[in-house]
Amino acid sequence: MEPFTHLHVASGYSLRYGASDPAALVRTAAGHGMDTLALTDRDGLYGAVKFVLACRAARIAPALGVDLVVERTGLVAGLPSWADPGREGPRGTPGRGGAVAGPRVTVLALGKDAGGGRGPGAGWARLCRLVSAVHRRGGRGRPTATAELVAAHAFADADADAGGRAALVVLLGPDSEVGRAVLARRPDLAQAVLRRWQSLLPQASLAVEIVCHHAPAGRPASVGHAARMLAAAR
Repeated sequence: MEPFTHLHVASGYSLRYGASDPAALVRTAAGHGMDTLALTDRDGLYGAVKFVLACRAARIAPALGVDLVVERTGLVAGLPSWADPGREGPRGTPGRGGAVAGPRVTVLALGKDAGGGRGPGAGWARLCRLVSAVHRRGGRGRPTATAELVAAHAFADADADAGGRAALVVLLGPDSEVGRAVLARRPDLAQAVLRRWQSLLPQASLAVEIVCHHAPAGRPASVGHAARMLAAAR
């Protein structure tokens, strides 16, 4: 089996979305012989300490991140709602996995150097500040980021124009605006959103997340969707 690292993982701290304790996730990863695992809970870093301690005990390198709702850019119009069909509660109640519906991105903390390293380094500090800023901006119970807010926290140094090192990486996956545009077979809109993110972040801080869960055709994370996401990234 080729080495593989899961970079988008939710624990039971992702309310109404994840189920497993961080330590249980680490035990499973260790059982599969993995040497690295990420924890990217929704809207917060609540399980990070337990996760890192479990990784240390299992001699697995921890990667830390967060799954955030991002305010729509306005470039993607007329596409299906981000409320996931079949997973919503009664009218007026939060959808499964968070109180705010909208495109989501995953933000990972880079390690001690631009190549990742084996420790969170400056990336962890910037990630904590980003999560705090998102909650402060959205108000109680409705944390919502913007692309600009994410970009403002993406550098290890306060002055990005002075050659600041990348501290965060943004993954644009199936539930991002890029992912939904690709799902709707609108590569033109996907490229427009990608260009917007590229205007805000250096190349080292941006990636397209390719996910295949063998979902039914026409759904996020299906084989066809993953293939078209890869084409968009290329």
